[in-house]
Amino acid sequence: MKSEKPTSELEEMYGLQHNQIIETLHIEAKQEFKQEGLDIKSTLEKVDKKQKYLNEVWINEITIIVNTFLNPFNLLLIVIAIYLYMEYKNNIYFNPVLPSLLFLFVLSDFFIRRNDQK
Repeated sequence: MKSEKPTSELEEMYGLQHNQIIETLHIEAKQEFKQEGLDIKSTLEKVDKKQKYLNEVWINEITIIVNTFLNPFNLLLIVIAIYLYMEYKNNIYFNPVLPSLLFLFVLSDFFIRRNDQK
C-alpha cells in the first residue's frame, strides 16, 4: 500500500497545496474583476452612494408622514381613540375635557389658517 496522503480534486487539478490554491483563486477573482472593468473600491463607493441616497429617501418619507398625519385634527382623533380604548379596556370613565380642549384648538387653528389665506 502507498503511504501517500489523499488529495482533493483541486490539489489534483492544480498540483498545489491548499494555501496556494486559495491564493490562486483570489488572483483569478481579481483578474475577473479587472477584465470586466470592475474595481472593488469603485464598487464599494457606488454601494455607499446608494445607501446614502436610500437614507435620504427614508428621511424624506418620514418627514412627509409626520407633516401629513401629525396635524391638530389628527392628534385630536388619536387622543379620542386612546381615551375610548382606555375606557373599553379598563372601564375608566371617559373624561371629555382634554378632547374638548383639543377640538377647540383645532377649530381655532382652522379659522386662523382660513383668515391668513384671505
